[in-house]
Amino acid sequence: MVLLLYVVRNITGSFWTDNLMEPLLMSYSVTGILVYLLASNIENAFAKSFRRIFPKVLVPIVLFQTIASILKIGETGMTHGRYYAILFGVFATIAGSIFCIVPVRKNGLIAPILMFLALISIVPPMDAFSVSKHNQTKRLENALLRSNMLQEGKITPNPSAAKKARQVIITSLQYLDSMGYSKDIDWLKAYADTGDFEKTFGFSQFDSANQNSGIYLHREPGPIPITGYDSMLHTNLYFQGAGGEIGSFEKDGKAYRILDQMLSDGRHHIVLFGEENRELLSFDTEAILSRAMSSGEGKEIMRLPDASFTQENDLARITFVTENIYIGNYTGSTGKEKQADIEAYILIEIK
Repeated sequence: MVLLLYVVRNITGSFWTDNLMEPLLMSYSVTGILVYLLASNIENAFAKSFRRIFPKVLVPIVLFQTIASILKIGETGMTHGRYYAILFGVFATIAGSIFCIVPVRKNGLIAPILMFLALISIVPPMDAFSVSKHNQTKRLENALLRSNMLQEGKITPNPSAAKKARQVIITSLQYLDSMGYSKDIDWLKAYADTGDFEKTFGFSQFDSANQNSGIYLHREPGPIPITGYDSMLHTNLYFQGAGGEIGSFEKDGKAYRILDQMLSDGRHHIVLFGEENRELLSFDTEAILSRAMSSGEGKEIMRLPDASFTQENDLARITFVTENIYIGNYTGSTGKEKQADIEAYILIEIK
């Protein structure tokens, strides 16, 4: 009754866009349906009252929440999580309606409905992941076309893109990145290969972030594979400074140095130098920040593959393993302020 009163009280307000209660309402529906089924064979006053009242409360709650979830698609696009929330909302609405009109002994009618909806959710092209990928791809593509940023299958940077278009581009690309879909889209190959958002689109993906918000991630406990590498250095990078030398080592009588270099546009590169100050390999840390921003929301732990970044050429190989990363008020290379701190191990192989 409390949830029903909440829905009724907020039905003309922000209920339709905030979706703050979506997880709780879904949990309530799942738990309620399970309890209803378990109570089907119990013949006492409380069980009978529950079976009589619950379906009538369930239907309006899940119906309103399902409509709210559908409306939310217009703002954030379809994700696999929202797909399942909507699909379960449809099932719960049907189940609640059945509970209202058929005898208890026919509760089994909901089983084939559940199996049918579950089958839809896993069989292409209507499965959760195919639908969400298509929706977010089209959402991103349409935003790029409206901003004159997608021409002849290639993305053209547009620093003056409208704020709304930027937000759509940022959120859709973050989802596609987090699901590993970027590399499958032909016109996103240039971005997928470099991970350089700002260079590809002409603006920073962090411009719209809450100025008081921050992301903190740490790597899950576990060993770091070091086979094939010649040296491993531990470092802390503070992106509010000009960088400096990270460390040095020797191999076969030759000296090597690793530097954190801040470029004129404010970006930081990890650069490996050999003798006579010869640059052997350079690693752009923007890829680290981009991945953290794409996958960091709602998370605290990175798996080793997500925390590892490798760059190599014919002369050397560098693997950057992030241990801890904090990003706060990061505005990108065109902004005036960067607050990003990274603790990491750097593994180097000289070829």
